[in-house]
This record gives sequence, structure tokens and C-alpha cells, in this order.
Amino acid sequence: MRVELQNLKAKKVELVKRASEDRKKDLIFRKKVDKDMKMLNKTDRRQKVEIEKLKRQEERVKNVLARRNADYKLAQNKLKTLMHKKSQRQAEHVRSGKLHDIHSLKEKLQTDLEARMWTKIAKDNIDTIKQERARLFNQKANAESDKVSIL
Repeated sequence: MRVELQNLKAKKVELVKRASEDRKKDLIFRKKVDKDMKMLNKTDRRQKVEIEKLKRQEERVKNVLARRNADYKLAQNKLKTLMHKKSQRQAEHVRSGKLHDIHSLKEKLQTDLEARMWTKIAKDNIDTIKQERARLFNQKANAESDKVSIL
């Protein structure tokens, strides 16, 4: 009976030790899980902030491109108007058979100069828009590759 009692006490001590170890292991496991959850939440918040930043950047790019396209269309329309005026004046002079007086030559030169100026502006705008678009698309591609590497 004594042996049985000692065996029971030994089993009880062993069970208490195991329970204590299990509690410690469970506590360590819970701390690890909590730490992992906090880290995942922090990473998730960072990714959300990065996504919002990329969306704002894309919106800025769209606004810049829209503004540049509007400037380009304005210059193009002005150029068309001036070219139309020039052709109308030339047709009028041919029909009327007038000799060119100083005033009409001055007008013609002014129109021609203005047309050349707007042509240059339109060409410069086209070049600027192309360069800006290439730069912005490169920025966007770089940002997307950074986004992919973050994920």
C-alpha cells in the first residue's frame, strides 16, 4: 500500500510538473502569436498607407497629363485658326488682285510670325508632354515594382 501511495504521489508530482510546463509553453505560444499578429497588423497598415500614397501619385500624374493635353489642344486650335486666317487672306488677295500695300504686308507678316510662334509652342508642348509622360510612367512602374517587392 505504501508503494502504491508513493507511486500515486510521484504521479501527482509528475502531473503537476507537466501542467506547469504546459502552462509555460502555452504562455510562450500565446505571446508569440500576439507578437506575430501585431507585426502582421503593422505590416498591413504600412501597405495600406503605401497603396494610398500610390493612388495619390497616380491621381497627380493623371492631372498633369490632363493639363498638358489641354495646353496642347489649345495651342493646336490656335495654330489651326491662324493657318485658316492666313489661307483666307491669301485667297482674298488672289481674288481681289490687289497689289500688296504696306499695311497688308504688315498684317501678313504678323499673321505668319504668330503662326510660326504657335507652331513652335505646339511642337515644344508635344515634346514636353512626351518627356513628362515617359518620366511619369517610369515613376509609376518603379512605384509598382516597389509595391510588389513590399508584398
